[in-house]
Amino acid sequence: MVRTWAPDDLWEIAAPLIPPAPVRRQGGGRRRVDDRAVLAAIVSWWKLPEALFGVTRATAHRRFSQ
Repeated sequence: MVRTWAPDDLWEIAAPLIPPAPVRRQGGGRRRVDDRAVLAAIVSWWKLPEALFGVTRATAHRRFSQ
């Protein structure tokens, strides 16, 4: 599903624009969601349920804002 909403053409354009993940010194916490999955969630935004991408709307909004 991720490749449908974030095809290779779009990913090639968007990938260089996405900031790198911040370094977490102590580790722990939740694993960072895949950037391409977040892009797909942003593109689909409110159209599809979060279960299809594994990304919550809050995560998509926060990463879009970054």
